[in-house]
Amino acid sequence: MRLVYNRKIGTRLGWGFGIAVALTFLLGIIAVVEMNMLANITSEMYEHPFAIKNALGDIRTGVVNMHSHMKDIALDGNAERLEAKVSEIARHEQNVLDSFKVLSEQFLGDKRDIETAQKAFLDWRPIRQEIIELTRNGKYQEASLLITSGDNHADQINELMLPISEFAAMKANQFFSDAQNSKRHHLFIMS
Repeated sequence: MRLVYNRKIGTRLGWGFGIAVALTFLLGIIAVVEMNMLANITSEMYEHPFAIKNALGDIRTGVVNMHSHMKDIALDGNAERLEAKVSEIARHEQNVLDSFKVLSEQFLGDKRDIETAQKAFLDWRPIRQEIIELTRNGKYQEASLLITSGDNHADQINELMLPISEFAAMKANQFFSDAQNSKRHHLFIMS
């Protein structure tokens, strides 16, 4: 009788242990799936809002630096400094164009916003070239008068960046909310 009783307990313990292992395994799978979802949301946060924010900052900084160098060119008659400033402008221009490329590749919103801003940036180039040529030819007063047009272009480029920046901020908030929801869901399942 005692042997039969021990077998029943042993069978029950075996089933109980098997169920506990199966539940632990299932919980592990659920945790891996949830962590993968959280990793995807984190990746989306990095690939879109942070990349867009950095690219926008680089564009704004580049435009400000270029415009500052253009003012220096128009006000300074030194040929050596002129060529150094032109070289700096070319470097900043390439950085801005690289940042526009990042925006084009990463931006999840309306690509026309980027195209419009980039077109405004490219439309500024002939004005910059004219200021440089006027300065090279010693026509400083005429070059200084064109700086106002450059002011308008720099302001226009910054204004065109606002919808892109607002969309990126909205996406960042959405991704953060998704991450918080995923965390709450994961904690609920774990508990």
